[in-house]
Amino acid sequence: MKKTLTLLTVMSSIAATPALAVEAGVPFNGEVRATCTIDVTDSGSMASINNATVLSSKSGSAGLATITTTGHNFEASVANPPDANFVQTIGTGYNAGDATLVADMTVLDGASSGNYAATSTATLGAGDTNVAVDLVATMSSGSFPNGDYVGTVVLTCE
Repeated sequence: MKKTLTLLTVMSSIAATPALAVEAGVPFNGEVRATCTIDVTDSGSMASINNATVLSSKSGSAGLATITTTGHNFEASVANPPDANFVQTIGTGYNAGDATLVADMTVLDGASSGNYAATSTATLGAGDTNVAVDLVATMSSGSFPNGDYVGTVVLTCE
């Protein structure tokens, strides 16, 4: 009987001892990087005006884009396209360099709303900014030959 009582006493003292609590910190890190993305939502189209001496998206429709930024230190701009970025895709008779190419952009909302000529910059705020991009091609002499034309204007956010 003595042996049983001693064993029960030892077991009850083990069961009654609480476990030691252990704590550890779980670290979390976060970072917001300054980013700028451009989503081209609509291609532009150019209409022939002045007896086909000018092809213009101002008479057709501007290309549209949404620029999304995570900071206030970004600027948007367009550049006049190089001659190689404006070509006749159907038809013949047009040679690169036969026309003067002029691009501009219109910032449609935000603090920098307004029209900006090529190489001018618009300061963007954080969030979404809608931009319309135009291209005007003017023949140096004569008129554009019959056919289809494709041009590309580069919109930059930096």
